[in-house]
Amino acid sequence: MPERYNSYRGGLVFEGVLQVQTPLHIGAGFDQAAPTKDHPDARVAPVLLGDGSLPVITSTGLKGAMRALVGDWRHELGPNERGGDRLFGLAPNKQTDTGGRAGCLIPSAALLQEPAGVEQRVEPAAMRSEKRGSYHAVRTAIDGAAGVPKDHLLFTAEMVAPGAKFKFRLRLQGDPDGLSRTVLDGTASLLGTLQKNGLRLGRGRGDGQGLVILEPTVAVTKIWVQGHKVETCDASKDWNKLIQDAPIFEEAGRVYTLKLSSLEPFLVMASRPEPDQLRSDEPGNENRALRYDANTPDLPGTSLMGALRARAEWLLRLRALRHESMANEDLLLAEAFGLTADEQRDEAFLHRFAQHIGKPEPEITGFAGLLTIERILMDQAVPKKISSVKLDRFTQSPMDTALFVTEAFLQPSGTVRLRLRERARLESDHHALQQYVEALLNDVTREGPRQGLMLGHGSNRGFGWFDVAEADGR
Repeated sequence: MPERYNSYRGGLVFEGVLQVQTPLHIGAGFDQAAPTKDHPDARVAPVLLGDGSLPVITSTGLKGAMRALVGDWRHELGPNERGGDRLFGLAPNKQTDTGGRAGCLIPSAALLQEPAGVEQRVEPAAMRSEKRGSYHAVRTAIDGAAGVPKDHLLFTAEMVAPGAKFKFRLRLQGDPDGLSRTVLDGTASLLGTLQKNGLRLGRGRGDGQGLVILEPTVAVTKIWVQGHKVETCDASKDWNKLIQDAPIFEEAGRVYTLKLSSLEPFLVMASRPEPDQLRSDEPGNENRALRYDANTPDLPGTSLMGALRARAEWLLRLRALRHESMANEDLLLAEAFGLTADEQRDEAFLHRFAQHIGKPEPEITGFAGLLTIERILMDQAVPKKISSVKLDRFTQSPMDTALFVTEAFLQPSGTVRLRLRERARLESDHHALQQYVEALLNDVTREGPRQGLMLGHGSNRGFGWFDVAEADGR
């Protein structure tokens, strides 16, 4: 076979396991009816299903996310070539009349190998699938920008639960012993990054969803066609050492790691089951706590981001009353958290904002903000049922013989990783945004009258009052 066909004669095959760390939604591109008693017109966005009606992570989704992770890495390439182009291919360019080029890294679709257990979750049985390891997450709908809720409108999406395992397979095309140093180093760094930092996929990446991590051991096989014979060789030992020692790809932007801890009960309210779906030992007057499993509370990223945005807006109004406003503070707030629906309808504000970030107005519609949540990892806590007397909503007085039960987690704690993403802009302008975000986080983390955050249900009764501290690590 001529040498020019060497890329078709074999390559390296990497096989491993992707474990889901935070809720994952790879959408199927449509929604379907999911009526309930209170919401007969409710609909749910299902996950994409593959063989056996099990969740699947598409090869195109993996390739796009990995290419974005590699970014503008150049290694020893020429000034006009990026590492992502060498590894994943180059699209045709009509302006320069240059053709496309195929990449040498080809991922396969990741198929579900082991579903996560969802039997300890509190959603009704009709909203859980033990076969898929998925559940229906009911959230307040977001109005086109991060952290901006729509009034009286819910959105339901099917989520693959944390703990699910997907089979990962990546092929590096070409002569295994003749690959360039650029390709070898780039592949090793990519796999090392997937092991150490993970990969974010699907819906809600800015709210901490969709994080998958490659498990430490990767099986590597050399495959080569020699004449009429297919030769194989196990290269796992050398490659796992190479992956472990390779430098990882760092996404542009500044990372902030926060530690949440509370001495108070905490819960995010779960949806109530229909009366005919209640277990025989389950009371009908109980507020149930959302959870990942029996002892791990669930803190949705939208809830945390909403609390941070509320603090930022409160500080803006407070400084305005005190005549201490920062320069362009309203624009910095929108740049960090995204444009609200009202701001997108305000022509004067849009004009100011477009000038602020250096983009034409048509390009800023639905601007989602540069401050994102990369992950929320809650620690295990003890669930406790707390009885309370119902109050009359009009008089605020106790109602005789009327009790309800609130299930909450005691002394919850967790770690949050935020990233302030970068955008092509003047360095001085981005420095102003960084100063603004750090001033906001200082207000949340430093000791003083405003330190901490109130999260979840029942903060007017002392629930969910968290201390927030800066933490080291990723």
